[in-house]
Amino acid sequence: MKYNKHIAYYHQHASKLASQYTSVAFEDVHGEWLSHIPSPTHTTILDIGAGAGRDAKALANMGNHVTAIEPASALMQSGMAFTGESVTWIKDTLPLLTSQKKQHYGLILISAVWMHLTHVQQQQSLQRCSQLLFAEGHLVITLRHGEFDDERVANPVNVSDTIEFAKSCGLTLMHNIASSDKLHRQGVSWQTLIFTK
Repeated sequence: MKYNKHIAYYHQHASKLASQYTSVAFEDVHGEWLSHIPSPTHTTILDIGAGAGRDAKALANMGNHVTAIEPASALMQSGMAFTGESVTWIKDTLPLLTSQKKQHYGLILISAVWMHLTHVQQQQSLQRCSQLLFAEGHLVITLRHGEFDDERVANPVNVSDTIEFAKSCGLTLMHNIASSDKLHRQGVSWQTLIFTK
């Protein structure tokens, strides 16, 4: 399944997916990596593939200025309703992020997106994110391991390649964290990579 078909899936199933995503607390999903970086407060944050807005809202509630990127229109509408005006929403997509011209961020979060990108798109995305990060900023990527049980297809996620791609873009790996699936889906696990520029 190509990336634009994945976007169509998220658009068509927005209501169901939004309920699923918001059923798990931000702290339960992301608490572990948060403990490994300086407390993100009063920081500009870019949440790429923001979905239903759970993460963007939590980060905004910490006192950050959050921009949420979401390519699926219906899911973005759900996210906007969930976060209210505390988050700036933009319809855009990796790897180009054409909406981002001169913006820079202290933290970029890419959660549950990587498996939808090809190897080439992953490399392009890392280059683009490196351009958008402030010096000493952080890039956090959560990698999904395991197949889907619906129409979506997961592209292979090669952790070593991702780390090497990032290194070539001027990003240094700080932490590599393995975790279980908080929705308890069989055969699904997660890995979080934290990079700094």
